[in-house]
Amino acid sequence: GPDSTCLLDCLCSAVHDLGCVGLVKEMRSDPRCLQLNQANTTIWNDFGRLVNTHFKTVGLQIFKHTESHLVRDFLAFDDSFIIIATLRASDGMAGQHAVAIFNNGIYDVNCPFVLKKNQDSLDWCCGDGDVTCVRIELIWRVT
Repeated sequence: GPDSTCLLDCLCSAVHDLGCVGLVKEMRSDPRCLQLNQANTTIWNDFGRLVNTHFKTVGLQIFKHTESHLVRDFLAFDDSFIIIATLRASDGMAGQHAVAIFNNGIYDVNCPFVLKKNQDSLDWCCGDGDVTCVRIELIWRVT
């Protein structure tokens, strides 16, 4: 819906699978969720503050990692805790779509089930046809 973004939705799906269903409900009912939209020029900072406000209650925090990564390096990351990432596609689109990685799965809001953590799945997340995922642009880690 209009109050939904891939950033928040993929995180909530992964947090739900982590077993924190109540946390998802609490976070989604926070009015600040409405500020997380494509028109928001501070979406990432607002996202971090929102998540950390709610995750603090279960002893977790989300941290931003500014460096970009090669896809093969990213696929090798330890994903025993949730990772949020934006993708760079071979068609030049960068940072327009976020996915969550958790327990060898990729959570993409455009797919009704968890995808296998591999290059083919990241390519699918980037678009149709010959579009591939060529780099990971921005990463946030839950610890």
